[in-house]
Amino acid sequence: MLEEMSRRRKTNRLVFGVLGLAIIIVVSVIFIIPSITDSATIDSETNEQNELAISLVQTFNGIDEKGGTIKELIDARINVAYFFVGENIFNLPSTKIEWSAFHKPEEPGNIFEVHFSIKTFREDTQYIFYIDLENGEITSGNVDGKEVLKSVNSRSGI
Repeated sequence: MLEEMSRRRKTNRLVFGVLGLAIIIVVSVIFIIPSITDSATIDSETNEQNELAISLVQTFNGIDEKGGTIKELIDARINVAYFFVGENIFNLPSTKIEWSAFHKPEEPGNIFEVHFSIKTFREDTQYIFYIDLENGEITSGNVDGKEVLKSVNSRSGI
């Protein structure tokens, strides 16, 4: 009789253990998996917006859209600065170039900060721009960005 009661207790423990594990799995599937999926969706949307902000800044060609683009002007400025080096500075392995963007949460609306960074054997420069994704308005974020934006607008006749 004692053996039978002991066996029933072990069986009950096993049943409750399996039932408890099943409940934990169900709760995990209901609450944890969707939050991971939501996080991935948010990350994807953020990356898309960052890429859009970079693309819009790179291709901006003046308020009247008749001049060269910001990217073309930056490339030309860098090529002129390194003309006497005798090599294309963009092809040197020591040259690091990066376009990046991030949302400015402290700013109202849909403002993104876009950076173009170049590190060479001779300089470490950043061009910073702000873009409002709602209306496409671009402003400068530093002196180098201001000079480029002014040049792009003046080349388009503004």
